[in-house]
Amino acid sequence: MNDSNVQTAGRLLGRIAMAFVQGGVLWWLYRSIEQKTWLSTEHGLLYGLIAAAILLPVAHYLVTDLTTDRRRFWVLPPLALALFGFGWHHGEWTAGDGGESFVFALALIVLVFHALPFVQSWLVNRRLRPDYENLFRFAWRNTLLVAFGGVFSGVFWLLLWVWGSLFRMLGIDFFRDLFDEAYFAIPATSIAAGIGMQLAGSVERLQNVLRNTLLTMLKWLAPLAMLILALFTLTLLVKSPELLLEQRRIISATWLLWLVALTVMLLNTAYQDGKVGAPYPPWLGHAIRFVVPLLVPVALLAAYALGVRIDSYGMTVARGWALLVAALAIAYAGGYAWAALRKGPWMERMGVVNVGVALTTVLLLTLMLSPVLSPERLAANSQYARVLDQQEEDSYRYLRFSSGEYGRVRLRELAKLEDHPEAATIRVAAQTELDRKNRWYGGDESVELGARDFLVFPAGQVVDDELLVALTRAKKDLYLGVCDPSDPCLLLFADLNRDGESEVVIFGDFVAGALRREDGRWTRTAAGVQIGANTGMVDRKAIRKALEQGRYQVRDLGWQVVEIRGNAFVFDDAPPPAGATAPPAGD
Repeated sequence: MNDSNVQTAGRLLGRIAMAFVQGGVLWWLYRSIEQKTWLSTEHGLLYGLIAAAILLPVAHYLVTDLTTDRRRFWVLPPLALALFGFGWHHGEWTAGDGGESFVFALALIVLVFHALPFVQSWLVNRRLRPDYENLFRFAWRNTLLVAFGGVFSGVFWLLLWVWGSLFRMLGIDFFRDLFDEAYFAIPATSIAAGIGMQLAGSVERLQNVLRNTLLTMLKWLAPLAMLILALFTLTLLVKSPELLLEQRRIISATWLLWLVALTVMLLNTAYQDGKVGAPYPPWLGHAIRFVVPLLVPVALLAAYALGVRIDSYGMTVARGWALLVAALAIAYAGGYAWAALRKGPWMERMGVVNVGVALTTVLLLTLMLSPVLSPERLAANSQYARVLDQQEEDSYRYLRFSSGEYGRVRLRELAKLEDHPEAATIRVAAQTELDRKNRWYGGDESVELGARDFLVFPAGQVVDDELLVALTRAKKDLYLGVCDPSDPCLLLFADLNRDGESEVVIFGDFVAGALRREDGRWTRTAAGVQIGANTGMVDRKAIRKALEQGRYQVRDLGWQVVEIRGNAFVFDDAPPPAGATAPPAGD
């Protein structure tokens, strides 16, 4: 065995050892969460360890094989501290019961994979100023190695699944049971991913072939993106006066940003490392250069649409991240327009723009994953201001559940507010929200509902004890919002099956429910599905206003619905009795 083979075998064994340690740490963390040990309550420590345990070994795999320089080990300690710090901040201040952890993980992965090529270039070239060709190569190398590790792990688990299933057919459950255990599955997956990355990293020729094949295919989608960009921009210019005159809001920042992002990605598949020269026939290359500047008005329009939403409804966490995307979209659009309009080889300065935007991305993500520009902190401050200025009801709920600990701190401040004209009202509303235990519905059946927890329509109807028992029993299935005198739930008495007796419609956060009286008892009959132009969460405030004004009707559409403000709550389990006739339509 020659020195090269010995070195390769040593690296493989070292990677297996590190992957085993990584798997052991991740299993310990998983077990702590599952068994609810002390660590599961220390959210900052828990998330910090998870972030470091997952990403630090991956970064080690991607960096250490590039050079034998001892400086490669200098990279890991500061990276470990940074990962732990970001995870700690997320666990202590921004983690909640929604999808915050997914967004955090995605942002952290984007940050690491944007920063690593600069580190790798520094290690290989021994100078701080990066070379774009190397950055391009390292970025694609990192992406492909991680992808290969994932594919290798997937096939590995497919084989284990077949293994376990074959022996289970013979009455031997040992292997299937073993593979299902976390203490086996987590370390085994870590080891498989590490081996897959090691094997793929040792075959550089394979990486180059796959990269070039993929880029060559995708670059031919760039002309289609340019066509969409040109047609949309020209149509927008024609339709703008009409849209402004009618004051319609049909421009969504989300789709505009997707257009910019996909166009930027496809242009890069053609530009590659900047050495391609002319990736398209001359006529097509010139046409693309003329269309690229149209990215600028699209990016600016997306930022404007986002700004309008923030001005109207305040900052939210999602809008904070969208602002980052919009800022990067403007940077890419302006930079690519400059590259397209310069004389010389095709889009010659795209590499300079890419480097600048990548460094900006690293800086902004670092700030946003820390307290400095945390979207949760910015959203909490914005919603806090909306409460003080407008006493906006939705802002209380957002502070309680959607902006992490930053929001809850602000809500506690509102619960102690003194120096404000509406201080008493704000304190009551803030404390009510702080006492709310569940974001979407009113908890378990042991918490009984009272008549004062409901607002009844039409006036004069009686909420009897039997109905309260039925509502309490059904509230969890209906995702019924917390009902209390300060924020009562809405009940509508209406004849849904034309039998001369009124059923009860209760409006939850996402659906409506119907209850009818049979043999002296109220029973749930159906869920009302919301259809129409304004689907989504039930706007209880708007429905209350419409009910108070009597603007609703029960319509016969083959099934029974309650229609309010253009939305139809459909009840398909309320058949009419034999011989019943449809009532005349009313307003």
